[in-house]
Amino acid sequence: MKFLNSNTVFFRKNKLTMAFIFALGSVSLLACTPDNEVTGSLDQNEFIDRVSERGVFEDWDVNDDNQLSEDEWSQHDEYNLIYESWDQDGDGQLSENEFHEGLYRHYDGNNSGDIEEKEWSEAKNAGWMDI
Repeated sequence: MKFLNSNTVFFRKNKLTMAFIFALGSVSLLACTPDNEVTGSLDQNEFIDRVSERGVFEDWDVNDDNQLSEDEWSQHDEYNLIYESWDQDGDGQLSENEFHEGLYRHYDGNNSGDIEEKEWSEAKNAGWMDI
């Protein structure tokens, strides 16, 4: 069992090789996490990136004017109370930024500043938001 002696070149090279393989395996596991799942939490930028990747705003913006009108909104949500509270500049339209920020605040139910696993699941399962 001389090759298991930690002072041998064989052992040192294999230790380095094993560390490299482990590191690659860890990266592969992270890369394979489905985009629709969250482990831990998402900050605002990560949440907005996830929603943006799915094209939610673009799907809702039927006339492609980069604004959501009240009519476009009401095709997905019959209650316009949320719509009005998300319209930060009061112009009667939701910009993509207003939409994403409003969506983030809406699903950060505990106001922690992060979307946690449970909150992400709620967002995905809400029915009116396909994310």
